[in-house]
Amino acid sequence: MESNTHGSDHFPIILQRDHCSHMESVPGAKLDLKNGNWTQFKERIHDQVLNIAVNADLGKNIQTIIQEAGREYLYRAPKKVKRPSPPRWDAECTQSIDRRRQSIRNFKKSERFLKVKKKASFIAFCSSLNRESNISDVWRKIKRFRGASVPYPETPLDMAWFHPLLRNLAPDSVRLNLRLEETIPLENFLCRNFTMNELECVTDNSKHSAPGPDNIHYQMIRNLPWNAKGVILLCYNSRMNGESIPLPWKESSIIPVLKPNKPPNLCASYWPICLCFIPAYMPLIFLFTKNFRIPY
Repeated sequence: MESNTHGSDHFPIILQRDHCSHMESVPGAKLDLKNGNWTQFKERIHDQVLNIAVNADLGKNIQTIIQEAGREYLYRAPKKVKRPSPPRWDAECTQSIDRRRQSIRNFKKSERFLKVKKKASFIAFCSSLNRESNISDVWRKIKRFRGASVPYPETPLDMAWFHPLLRNLAPDSVRLNLRLEETIPLENFLCRNFTMNELECVTDNSKHSAPGPDNIHYQMIRNLPWNAKGVILLCYNSRMNGESIPLPWKESSIIPVLKPNKPPNLCASYWPICLCFIPAYMPLIFLFTKNFRIPY
């Protein structure tokens, strides 16, 4: 969202569609939050926060520090792909073909054997069910028996549904129906600075969710050292006291997800999933907790 109205009665919202017709799968590093080295993660951030300049952009610096520490201590190395050597046909190649044919026969035999075992195992599972069986466990085991993943549908060539979706997210014009409230006095509890207890309450009770464009998870914020949390808290309070909000905090990625068994050429067939920056979203949780006086 731009800060200049350009003579209009509302602030312009810039939308960008990221789409490519073909994307190759490249093996890369994978984020491992369960087995990550959180001790080194904390120590690395603690040391780097101490070296942040006083007049530096705290929001940008702490974001870069968290991302670098996450890449170093929370990612698993990609598996190395071994490329086959060029073929050189000789007697050994012929023997290899014979072994391959035998392996194919063994493979088909194994497939038949596994199919029989799967059927017998499913029959035994059904026989073990009773009234006291947990429904969640039953469905979880059924999904494991199926072992099938639903492929993500390809984006249709007809993108006529995309423009109505954008108009629903950011209409061309909005009728203003603002009701002016009285100015909140400075001694009101809503005007007080956020505290470290509130920050830790939000991070400790936040559920695991998909990260935004910064790829920073709640679990990363939860495992930050005390000085890094202090920098984040200082950034929040300075923004709430009048400093300009960083431009990345105003951006978000919207992913249209096709609903099951819905036609892909209709706007109503998609769920818009919004991914925003975690640092930009957390102050809203602060205010929600203060305003309604309920634990988040």
